[in-house]
This record gives sequence, C-alpha cells and structure tokens, in this order.
Amino acid sequence: MSETTTTRNFRQNLKQFFDIAQSEPIAINRGNERFVLLHESEFNKMKDEIMYLQKSLIASLEDLNSGGPKEMGDIEKFHSDLLDEIEEEDQEVVIQEKKKAVG
Repeated sequence: MSETTTTRNFRQNLKQFFDIAQSEPIAINRGNERFVLLHESEFNKMKDEIMYLQKSLIASLEDLNSGGPKEMGDIEKFHSDLLDEIEEEDQEVVIQEKKKAVG
C-alpha cells in the first residue's frame, strides 16, 4: 500500500481518497487500528481468488484421497476443468446480481 493516512485527514479529504482508491488501496490508521479502503472491483477480485483457491484446495485434496490424477497432463486437465467450472459459477452470480438490480 503506497497511501496511508489518519482518520482525520481521511475525513477532511474524502473525495481525494476515493479517487485514489479507484486505482490503489489506502490504509487508514485510527489509533492502534488499521483499515483499508479499496475499490469494490478489487475487493471482488480478491474474494473470487480466495474462493477459487479454497475450491481448488478442496478438489485437490478430494482427488488425492480418491487416488486422483497421477500424470501432469491429468492434473493440468483437472485444474483447467476446475477453472471452467468456477468461471461458470461466477457468471451465474453476475446474472443473479443483475436480476436483483433490475427487478
């Protein structure tokens, strides 16, 4: 994080910090606590990446427990299939969010 500020400075320069947060996270210090302001799209990317890593780990563990792929080609196909499945789920989430916004 390249930008750090105090809560007082943040309140006084709110617009400026929102503009900065469109391209990079901002750390806001309040006493001994630290908060991070970032654009929603960045937050969603982080959330999606965590979800992907969790699903990938679970699937890999399940695959290992069942004697899963033994060769690198099988593992690459497994991960490719998993990515495709996650992308389909993400697209469904976007469709559901758009339906909620419209209706």
